[in-house]
Amino acid sequence: MGAGASRNVAADQTGAAVTGLPAPYTREDCMFFTIIPTEDELRRKGEHLVLEVGRQGFRLLRPSTEDPLSLFPWGQIHSWAHGTNRFTFRYFDDGKKAILQHNLLMRDVDPLLQHIQHIIDEILQERKSSAISDESFEELLGRVRGSDPSMHLELVRTAAKMNFFTSEQGRSILELLATGFDKVEVATLLHGRLIDQNRFSLMLEALDCGEDRDNVW
Repeated sequence: MGAGASRNVAADQTGAAVTGLPAPYTREDCMFFTIIPTEDELRRKGEHLVLEVGRQGFRLLRPSTEDPLSLFPWGQIHSWAHGTNRFTFRYFDDGKKAILQHNLLMRDVDPLLQHIQHIIDEILQERKSSAISDESFEELLGRVRGSDPSMHLELVRTAAKMNFFTSEQGRSILELLATGFDKVEVATLLHGRLIDQNRFSLMLEALDCGEDRDNVW
């Protein structure tokens, strides 16, 4: 009973803290939510921060000036979760080469999730319009099969600059590559060029081992 009472007190305190936060606001295609950071790293930047959600990804801003503090592009956002008055997202940190996460207290979680889905739907629709054609994809596979392994990465990089792929196509490319290193490099490259990132696990299954799958991020 004691533990349950403690959890209820904590929940009540969290609810009281977020109730007084300003309502979210919209500008162009972005929404802005005032949040309370829970980790020391973010709390040092301010007791309250603003989470901006737009086509770039997530940004953390100073409330009074909207000066940017951190940017988390969509390509580096690994996943997110939510609860009552809480939003958590995991992201790939380039400097630390690891997946980290931020836990935020906030009100208006449902509008945040709806806006995220709206942005993602728009991005994926645009990607579908630039998806590689079946004919061009078969040509790419033929060039990979017929080239020296040292050229594989460059061939895929060149194709990825102008085209988007499905996870199934990405897996087909990985299965042609000779080394685990090349597979990890191509999986990482193509993650941001997928029209169905929710199926990225299909590509990860083509990697040689669990360690390689971890190294994609």
